[in-house]
Amino acid sequence: TERHLLKDPERAATYSAEIKKLVEEGYVAKLDPDKPSQSPERWFIPHHMVTYNDKNRLVFNCSFLYKGMNLNECLLPGPVLGPSLLGVLIRFREHYVAVSGDVKGMFHQVRLRKGLWCSLVPENREQSMQ
Repeated sequence: TERHLLKDPERAATYSAEIKKLVEEGYVAKLDPDKPSQSPERWFIPHHMVTYNDKNRLVFNCSFLYKGMNLNECLLPGPVLGPSLLGVLIRFREHYVAVSGDVKGMFHQVRLRKGLWCSLVPENREQSMQ
């Protein structure tokens, strides 16, 4: 990600703006480097920006392997909260109008205790990672 952003300043500015949005919305916070994490177990989740249909999205790769494990394998699966595809298709036959929507920022709304937060995001591309 860093090498690609150094080559494309416009994309780097867009990437920084997306990170800033996450900070403003409270999904990400800048940590004090002098205050260590309260947890000895840390996961650094690689991320990159994807542009699709003129929309920029930060994508976090929780399937990234570190020491033979990934974060997805450590999390317990929750209940299926979405409707079944069969049920959706049957309801399309019941009514005249169908409505769909896009949940903005849904994947950034997973909360962790602040003691578990840790991230590497440079504020300035010319500086090293913080």
